[in-house]
Order: sequence, then structure tokens, then C-alpha cells
Amino acid sequence: MRSTAVGDTRSGGYDRRMPTEVNTDAVKAAAKAIFDKRVEAVVQIAQAHQNKLDADAAATAAEREHAAAWAAGLREGWTEAELKGMNLVPPGRKAPGRPARKRAARSSAANGAAPSGNAAVGAGADQQPAGAAHEPGGDGGQ
Repeated sequence: MRSTAVGDTRSGGYDRRMPTEVNTDAVKAAAKAIFDKRVEAVVQIAQAHQNKLDADAAATAAEREHAAAWAAGLREGWTEAELKGMNLVPPGRKAPGRPARKRAARSSAANGAAPSGNAAVGAGADQQPAGAAHEPGGDGGQ
């Protein structure tokens, strides 16, 4: 059997080191200091995130500007080799412009599958052999 010492609080005994009064203002100030540090950390995270978003937007704008300037140089008659010869680096992306046209889909026969009934309709009706010239009102160059 254990005896309860005066300083032993595990068994419900009274500890003389415990304060008899609680200073609520001191507790509130301590909690507020901890909370304020946590809030400041979140504010710093938010500011860093906004800085990154701003830098990303600026980088995107600079990439577009670089691509547009490169394209303008090519339109003015410079070749890529000449520009690279002057230690100019081509842009990582193309200048914005008209969207690329969609390429015709490969026929299913080219993939080894049998063509469907609709795919063969009209095929070859207006196609010419490779190299044949089409002249309006002419006989195809013959």
C-alpha cells in the first residue's frame, strides 16, 4: 500500500506548489502570443503564395513577349540559324496565333481493321493520283 505524500497529486493529494489563484490576464496574454505567432505564419504563407502567383504570371507574360519578338524577327527576314548565331535563344513556346488545324484521322484500314460501311462511301471519287496536276477545264495535263 502506498502512502500519499504532501506533494503527490496523482492520488488526489494537494500540492502546495500549485497556485491558489489563476491570473486570467496572464493566461490570456500567453495564449494570444501563441495564437498571434500562428496567425503570422499563415499570413507569411499566403504572402509567399501570392508572390509565386505573381511571378508565374510575369513569367508567362515574358514567355509570350519573347515568342512574339522571335516571330517578328523571323517575319523581318532573320533565320533561326542567324538569330542563334548571335547567341539568341529561341522561345520555349510558339508565339500565340491561330490554332493549328486538325489533321485528318487515319482510316481504320491503315490500322488493320476492316473499314466500316460509311468510311468507304465517296472514297476516291474526287482523288487524283499522286503528282497529277488538276487544271480547270483541262484534261489533267494529258
